[in-house]
Amino acid sequence: MITLGRNRGFTLVEIMIVIFVASIMLTIAIPSFLAWLPNLHFRQATRDLFLDLQMAKQEAVKRNVNVGIELNNIVCPALGNRVPTPGGSYILFLDDGSGAGIANDGIRHADEPIIKDVGFPQDVALCGNTFGPTGTIISFQPNGIPTFPVPPVVVAPDIANSLTVNNDTGRQGTITLSIAGNIVLN
Repeated sequence: MITLGRNRGFTLVEIMIVIFVASIMLTIAIPSFLAWLPNLHFRQATRDLFLDLQMAKQEAVKRNVNVGIELNNIVCPALGNRVPTPGGSYILFLDDGSGAGIANDGIRHADEPIIKDVGFPQDVALCGNTFGPTGTIISFQPNGIPTFPVPPVVVAPDIANSLTVNNDTGRQGTITLSIAGNIVLN
């Protein structure tokens, strides 16, 4: 006589209950995640710009050559909380005079090596720049002190200029750079 062993596995009812509970949890979680995502992109882009400014300063000291940051900010019109896409960019480069360039002139020439070329993510933009118009280049000298091709607009008492990053949810981050080379993320 054949005896049947204990059946193992899940019943169809158990599987359907698990699928139902999981779908309810996803229905609640996905909108929260989508609302959280723009702020994540904003924080990451602001932090990356801050760290890249720090890196430019460190590279200038390490390589004993000027390192420039070309800022390609955009004008963010009064569209409420909307920022244009693409949201600007920046390029870190060695101002070493490679090729036909002139070393330490604060201008990015075609043959000078690019360290990093960064574009802002969707819904995040480099909107403000008190250093000058778009295309402005900030250079760090080998001693870590910044130079500006156009004399910066200094607003007392800060004695610093700033870069402003905005996103679609109305958040705004400011990075200040003092004439002594101090970089602060606000």
